[in-house]
Amino acid sequence: MKISIETLNKAKILWGVNGSPTFIRDLQNAVYRISISDESAVLRLTNSNHRNILELKQEVEWTLFLSNNGCNVARPIKSASGNFIETIKSGNNEYFSSVFSFALGRPIEEAGVLCPETLIAWGKELGKIHDLSACYVPKYQRDSYYSIKKYSLDSSAYSDINIGISNILNIFDKWINGLPRDQYNYGMIHGDSVNFHIDEKEVTFFDFDDCTYHWFSFDIANGLYSLLFIIHNEGIDCSLTFDECVDLFLQGYRKEKDIEQVWVNRIPCFVKYRTALLCQWLKTPEIAPAWVLNMDIEWRNKLEQWAEKNLAGELNLV
Repeated sequence: MKISIETLNKAKILWGVNGSPTFIRDLQNAVYRISISDESAVLRLTNSNHRNILELKQEVEWTLFLSNNGCNVARPIKSASGNFIETIKSGNNEYFSSVFSFALGRPIEEAGVLCPETLIAWGKELGKIHDLSACYVPKYQRDSYYSIKKYSLDSSAYSDINIGISNILNIFDKWINGLPRDQYNYGMIHGDSVNFHIDEKEVTFFDFDDCTYHWFSFDIANGLYSLLFIIHNEGIDCSLTFDECVDLFLQGYRKEKDIEQVWVNRIPCFVKYRTALLCQWLKTPEIAPAWVLNMDIEWRNKLEQWAEKNLAGELNLV
């Protein structure tokens, strides 16, 4: 998503940005680091093809609720006109502009090491979010996972290519749709909980673009899955096994929220489910996230081989 200078300048005026924005990334949204009244913040430009205005209102409402109730999250900031979201027209494109406080600290990629203290702090903060989810009554209702295409499993993508993977997708589809849902195990989640900065021993979450209604164990599994992917890809120093990472994470999580053992046992199942989703995204680009679409061919092929290998073997779903 290429953002024009004209669009960027309009956003700067709307929020009274000092100086020139510093580009951070351009995947599902274009993101820039900015300064407002000498305070660091993040400017995000969202194409209306990715999210509509209602979806952004849902995200802002959820993030404000968490911030107002003591969670460490990047808080939405109002524009000079007093709005959390501003619409910018640029030729045939329409963008939604929003600004958030800059999350204190730095990402794991910059820290270069994953230590037990980080996993405990991460788990504690996500546990706080999940605990608050039980009493969250939104004005703007976010979609549930099953109504979002990228979370829906469709074995037809593999039926003529790999019957084994196709069967696994069918099994997961039946499994996940048979899981119980109540306020203790299911609710509004972050959706991409690896998006956090660590500042000494404190974690701050940001980018709630993928927030949705899903199982809390999925939010845990998805975050750990993504973190281990980052560790492998970025060469981060980590001597911990996956099981050790889960144990440390849950040590922090349980300080804020109880989790039944059956849902702990389902975390590896959700990791497999996440791998199944990746396999599907690689075969069905029309529902794939932007980061999958932007991969080079060599890395895409390696990732596909890795994902299919990790899905092979017996599935022990609980």
